[in-house]
Amino acid sequence: MDNVKKNDWIAINLNAPENISIENLYDYGITPDNTGIQSEDYYKSIKQVQNTKAFQNNDGSFSNEKFHVFYESALRSYNQYQNINYTQTLLDSIETSPYDVFALGDGRRVMDTSAIISRSGDPNRTTHGLGNLFETGKPVFDVREVAQANKMRDENGNVLDWSPNDRGGLLKGIFRPSAALAQYDENGTHFENGVEVPHKKGDLKLDENGDPYYELLKGKELYGRETLRYWDTITDDDGI
Repeated sequence: MDNVKKNDWIAINLNAPENISIENLYDYGITPDNTGIQSEDYYKSIKQVQNTKAFQNNDGSFSNEKFHVFYESALRSYNQYQNINYTQTLLDSIETSPYDVFALGDGRRVMDTSAIISRSGDPNRTTHGLGNLFETGKPVFDVREVAQANKMRDENGNVLDWSPNDRGGLLKGIFRPSAALAQYDENGTHFENGVEVPHKKGDLKLDENGDPYYELLKGKELYGRETLRYWDTITDDDGI
């Protein structure tokens, strides 16, 4: 038979020994991966099928009804064979528990139950688990307060050795250089933990810890920016 897989299910049913079963087909190298079945009309056009006595009427003519019954039975068994393979593949892909003593040594992967801790930015210092184990609480600080405790950056993004709070208070705040919350000046992308992330014009810039910061306004437009005001740091916000 042409245009079929290595093994043809109809041919197997016609030529296989009587004692062969679905369970031992693997012993003959017949697997769902290398075995296929064609449409009913495909087989009706093959002379070997037409000349098979089991599919003939008493006068020797081909019986569509007899072959249809045979084909439907073969199709059900083929689907059953495919399903057995799918079920086994699915079971093999399931990870076993490291505490399942009955699954140890059966070749399947063992589930990794070790804890994984990931760090993400929290510029508002949201509380976790204080009210309920799986709930978050209200933010402790706003974005400006967190940025005031963070190191200042110059107009090129370089980290300076002081924060707005370091030069806070009434007198220091008045004579402090003009600054604003760092933000992107245009649409584009930036990298976070090695991953390229898109941003829009006006989005806040965050440092490697996911915190906002202030940057000097030298050579930058003031319009549309959250400027640092001297009264923002008259008092220092503790505990950030």
